[in-house]
Amino acid sequence: MPYDGQGGAKTSHDDLLRNPEIIEFMAECEDVPRPTQEEIKETLDTQPKIDDFKGELPKIIIAIDGSTYESSLDPKFPSRRIGYVKISMVILQTDQYGKLKERTTRAVDPMAVARLQENTEAISMGLPGAYVIVKGAESVSDGFRQRLMAYYRSANTKLGDNTLYDTLFEVANHMSPSRVKDNHLLFKVCPNRECSSNQKLEDGEGTKTRDKVDIRVPHGTGIATCPVCGSNVYTTDILRVHEDFLESGSNVSSLGRLMLITEHLLALHYVMHLRKLNKKLLGDTCVIVDGPLAVFGNPAPLHTGIMRLLHDINKGQISDGHDVPVIMGLSKTGAIADHANLIKNLLPDGTIFPISDDYRYGFIDVSKRGRKANFGQETYYGQDFLVKTNEGRLFPMCLAYPLPDKTNETSFQQEKMNIEKYMSMGRALKVLTTFESDLYQNSMIPVVLAHRHASISLTPGGKVLDIFSKMALGKS
Repeated sequence: MPYDGQGGAKTSHDDLLRNPEIIEFMAECEDVPRPTQEEIKETLDTQPKIDDFKGELPKIIIAIDGSTYESSLDPKFPSRRIGYVKISMVILQTDQYGKLKERTTRAVDPMAVARLQENTEAISMGLPGAYVIVKGAESVSDGFRQRLMAYYRSANTKLGDNTLYDTLFEVANHMSPSRVKDNHLLFKVCPNRECSSNQKLEDGEGTKTRDKVDIRVPHGTGIATCPVCGSNVYTTDILRVHEDFLESGSNVSSLGRLMLITEHLLALHYVMHLRKLNKKLLGDTCVIVDGPLAVFGNPAPLHTGIMRLLHDINKGQISDGHDVPVIMGLSKTGAIADHANLIKNLLPDGTIFPISDDYRYGFIDVSKRGRKANFGQETYYGQDFLVKTNEGRLFPMCLAYPLPDKTNETSFQQEKMNIEKYMSMGRALKVLTTFESDLYQNSMIPVVLAHRHASISLTPGGKVLDIFSKMALGKS
């Protein structure tokens, strides 16, 4: 590593270029396999095109996007940190957007555009990081968990009578198997890493095991006590984002996991609220989240609860004679987005390309080439599609599975590829083609607005948060 301010030599790369072992290594590297026109055509010939699907544009579009930032409190002790999470929800009424396009002049009224963004909500969280202990907390980690619980129960997350905490509890009740019994959330592992129940013990046969605990957290208070160590256990511990939390290091990873799972729970939070408020309006709603419909990392088990709950909601909609809501994920980055750019010129305009497991393992996730297991078995609750519009823009779109679970992996792999089962497909495509934008590559107007409201720029946004953090903790 160089000294602060020390530059590198201009010719130091020569040794790398001349090293025979490196040259040999580069010769052995294989390129990622790329599909041919024939292989793609073979899939497309058996699938319908965009124009084959008809659907009315939903009346309401809710776009959700988030951002995180970790602030260092003191230049002399840069390890002291505070984390920030901001998630924005932009609600667009599509009839108002349609009026903009009906104008006879090419100039668009900027005031009318501004009014489209008036229905914007945001959830903001400030969370303790390394070496910062919340008053009354047992430890840095306990303070993080305590504050997270407070935010999920906050009136700022309230829709009708329910907070985001209530939606999380309902997701837990739909998990497979259910984590709720008699209105209590069940924990078999204490969230406190120092608890003796988490320490592996040798049993009589020399196998390392853990003492099991039975912690029942009531829905009403959302807090219980571990019978082994006496530490607090919160309902929001089911998110498991605290498991990666570092009391003496950066927690960018934990903040990112928290942001992503909260985005998905907020999408469901709006859906559940609309179901109580007006089922017909719920059928006229499209909810868009950033990225695929999947939960990664420690919170991943929650995806089964989200999937089952959405399926129950859809069943109720159909039974009552209403449309199902459009639940959509759009990926701006990642493996699917990268692959979409790779094959963009091979896809004809106006086509839908469903990503099968065989195709994914063969050309996208090549480290699993030849694998037969269901992709996303532990993470996904939606199916990935590549949609190339008639205007030539390509969108990695993910739609919620029309199935309650993945009990039978083999049959599930087949059923998830049946496009006819996706009742929201026509309306989802209508949203894409109506709101596709030239502003950024393959962008959509609602997502652009949500990200604009949620994103925390490094300058000046990040700098302002740094100053605010230092002032709040008495550092000038």
